Amino acid sequence: MRGCALLCAVLCMVPVAPGAVAASTSGGFDVGRAAKLARELDRQFASAYDRGPFPFFARQWARETARKRPGERPGETMWESYQREVAEHGLTARRLDCTLYAIELLRAGMSERDYRRMVRLHRRIYGQRGFAGWSVAHILTEHFGWTAHVFVRDGDRQERLYRGHFTRHRQYPVWKQPNIRVQSFHVIDRERGAIEAMLRDRRFGWGFSLGGIHTWVTFGTALKEVHFDSGPTRKYDIQADYRMFETTPFVDFHDYGVHLIAFPPG
Repeated sequence: MRGCALLCAVLCMVPVAPGAVAASTSGGFDVGRAAKLARELDRQFASAYDRGPFPFFARQWARETARKRPGERPGETMWESYQREVAEHGLTARRLDCTLYAIELLRAGMSERDYRRMVRLHRRIYGQRGFAGWSVAHILTEHFGWTAHVFVRDGDRQERLYRGHFTRHRQYPVWKQPNIRVQSFHVIDRERGAIEAMLRDRRFGWGFSLGGIHTWVTFGTALKEVHFDSGPTRKYDIQADYRMFETTPFVDFHDYGVHLIAFPPG
């Protein structure tokens, strides 16, 4: 696949591993660099989907689908067929799940100095745990000047819990981990216009849903995500509802009912 070698070089799929990133001349978050990487990933995936191969795979697809279904050759699983195809093109299969995807876009927009500092803080606070939506949001708000905001669906069964915690503590609760300081609380169905204006103004957001079950990012009003149960190309994809990469207007995102987004300063 054209350009795939470049993409493999750009992305490093080792959680919380420091490395070179694009510098930001202002010392802040470079939304343009993050958006450039997101566009490149979208382009590579779209180019590979019908003809393959695409060397990035989702964990749940590999574990629950590819390893349990027959492959192209007798005695071969779908997983073995996929790995063989990738290797025949001189590529290496790499895992790319929702948090890994989001962290690479975040990393692309941070200066190298800030990213390395974030890695050190993560190790100090969370030990050997990998990055999670809530752990990164906590570090960004406590140490990098980002601001966090909670968004819920009207009538969601978790709304009362998160609204109460915000009212009493101005925090988003995280189970047995440091909570996240929150500046505002919004009901999506009642504030669509105001929320979209906020997203356009902030341009980039680090987001997660329902206690961290899913991690994603926003660029303007669009939520960008990777699904962990979708195949890397059409012939390996049995998920008919959505593909591995998906972009949805945030206010129309209904997979979960409670979200937190952290925005960079400025």
